[in-house]
Amino acid sequence: MENMAVEKEFIFKQAGVIDPLRTMDKVRQRTIRTVEKSGKKLSYTDYWKLVPPDLIDRVRFYYRYEIFLFDYPETPFTI
Repeated sequence: MENMAVEKEFIFKQAGVIDPLRTMDKVRQRTIRTVEKSGKKLSYTDYWKLVPPDLIDRVRFYYRYEIFLFDYPETPFTI
């Protein structure tokens, strides 16, 4: 089981960041998507509808081996 908060704190401390949790909170506030700020839930398919087709093709290309290995669908619109 992953615990990203604990892991990022450890890594940031190793890198010399003084207050890693506060730093990550600042980054999160600066990079949070509008839909998350408003507290709206975005469905899986609605999220992918906002992604340009060329970006979907690039993601598919970069993860082509995982898609094949784990028999994932070729398109993100398949649930």
